[in-house]
Amino acid sequence: MVDRLRACLDRPLDPRAGRWVLALASAVFLGVGLLSLLGELDRPASPEPGGPPPAARAEAPVTRTPALAEDDGHPARRRQDPQDRRGSGASRRASRELRTHRALQHVPFRRGNLTITLAGARRGRAVLLVSAPGVGAARRGWRSFLRLYRDDGRAYLVHLRARRGGDG
Repeated sequence: MVDRLRACLDRPLDPRAGRWVLALASAVFLGVGLLSLLGELDRPASPEPGGPPPAARAEAPVTRTPALAEDDGHPARRRQDPQDRRGSGASRRASRELRTHRALQHVPFRRGNLTITLAGARRGRAVLLVSAPGVGAARRGWRSFLRLYRDDGRAYLVHLRARRGGDG
């Protein structure tokens, strides 16, 4: 093995192989440099005057993830929706809507011959189309659907439709 290593050291490198190694190393160096530059562009602006130095900021323990942080105006920590802030008016309205529209979260609904689809909204209420083989079957299916999801049904405008003739 030692003889093979000495033989490699005694022979000079082929110029074509040397150029190939140099080109490959240059490409790798250029790629790493570009990635580093792009990483610097994504960083936030320089720290505020009087704030902790960057090294001290990096050592401070992080207790919250950005998605769960409060909305303090910083774009990276801003929550997606206003209803995410507990106690806000938007949060109370969203909670009330979820309580009054429990079954709506499961639309479109298909079970056997019963189909319930969302057709739109009218005067602040969801319009649902309930179709079954007959109007009676659609009415029974609608009531069963509401019981299944413990919904009182007052938040919906319902249109019962028979797909075929008869009262089912």
